[in-house]
Amino acid sequence: MFEAMLEGWRQQQLSRNLAFGTVDARLDLLRRFQDHSGEFPWQWTPQHLEEWSTDLRAVRGLALSTVRAYQLAIRSFLGYVCEPFYGWDVECEKRFGTHPIQISHDWNSAKHILDVEGRPQRRALTRQELQLLFDAADEMVEEIRRNGRKGAVAAFRDAAMLKTAYAFGLRRRELVRLEVHDFGRNPKATEFGDFGVCYIRFGKGSGPKRRSVLTVMPWSVTDDRQALATYIRWHHRHRILQQLDNGAVRASAFSTARQQSRAALDFLNWLRARGTLLAECTQHDIDDWFADGPTTRLLARIFMTFAIRRRLCPKLRIPNQPRGVAPTAQPQPERIALVRKLFTDDTLPPIDRVVGLLVLLYDMPATRIAQIRLDDVTTDSGQVFLRIAEEDLPMPEPLGCLITDLTAQRRNMGTAANLTSPWMLPGQRPNRPISTARLRERLRRLGVTGAGRVAAFNELLREIPAPVLADLVGCNPKFAAERASLLAADWSTYAAIRARRAPSHP
Repeated sequence: MFEAMLEGWRQQQLSRNLAFGTVDARLDLLRRFQDHSGEFPWQWTPQHLEEWSTDLRAVRGLALSTVRAYQLAIRSFLGYVCEPFYGWDVECEKRFGTHPIQISHDWNSAKHILDVEGRPQRRALTRQELQLLFDAADEMVEEIRRNGRKGAVAAFRDAAMLKTAYAFGLRRRELVRLEVHDFGRNPKATEFGDFGVCYIRFGKGSGPKRRSVLTVMPWSVTDDRQALATYIRWHHRHRILQQLDNGAVRASAFSTARQQSRAALDFLNWLRARGTLLAECTQHDIDDWFADGPTTRLLARIFMTFAIRRRLCPKLRIPNQPRGVAPTAQPQPERIALVRKLFTDDTLPPIDRVVGLLVLLYDMPATRIAQIRLDDVTTDSGQVFLRIAEEDLPMPEPLGCLITDLTAQRRNMGTAANLTSPWMLPGQRPNRPISTARLRERLRRLGVTGAGRVAAFNELLREIPAPVLADLVGCNPKFAAERASLLAADWSTYAAIRARRAPSHP
């Protein structure tokens, strides 16, 4: 009778398109459980399952996930034999005077409550350890070649397989069945060329399951020449072809592309002369590039932005304000009147009031406002602080209350994916902040323009040294210093200004 039950359960699982290996392993598990209990399914009780589970953990030392999988297999089998449609309960009642019951319940079985059930001792390798592992695999290939022995090709294959497995998170079966034709282009990450997506055809599960893995490792692009070629192909050439298709190509399009490409080449050559690659570029390199040299260096900004978006270099701040241009500031009475309106007009939406005040008081661009997170807003003894450039700045009232109300009643929180959004201003897309285009549109409707930012910047320069303010608002330090000189507000006047504005004491 027991073997007949197992055979019926086997056919049911195969009809569900489960793998033969999975079905056979479950049948072997049921036979081991029957041998351990000494009873047949129509005599099993919850105590048998609990004793067996205790033995698996205390004696055999199996992992919690393995014990849970065994319990689920027994639950599945008993769910089959207890189903009235199959008639096993009636047959057992007729022959043995009893029938099978379900012995695996929520109250005596392991639950899956942890996202990661691996042993704490088995941690993931760090980037440095991975690099050492890859270097050791490459060194093995070179050593075989130097010694003139056979096996260099096989060692090179093993090194490539090791890197591919880590780059795409492949299982052994997925890795050994991978072919060159399983790679393709990712239109969202064109810097990886024809290897932007890895299509897995032999994934884990019945079928087998297919899946796609995107190329995300920056070390997939290691040559600055390839980065420059990608920039020319997917930025300039793509844009010119689009303009040709639309019949609106400009006469200056080709000269502009040539000038910007030349500036990108000059920037890469300048980095190489400093002993730095594009992937290792730092903020100091960016600041030094724009601080000296001809004004044509500003043309490299397009390439830098492209490289940052394509993860070809670290995420750095690119100055927005061209050097040598004196922007026009909004008249101070107009700026003060607009600030007063945002402070007092309760008919305006809170988001408009907060965004407008951050621009007019702290010269924050829309790109930075959109990236404000909830944990950037803190409260201490009733004072609201906002983290700007790693500094917690106290917010004046009623701006502090407006920020608190805005974080408590955030917009675009109706979707399930946005319930855990970390942004102070969530966007309509799940787990994404509000777009800078929407923020700029709101600022335009309020009358907050670039002239208002310039007025705020000038006012801040009279109270904060230029290097500190440059880091605060994310501009070029040399531009801030030049602007401070024009306003006669540099380091030499900082102490005097603070002394004049300090309250007098008797």
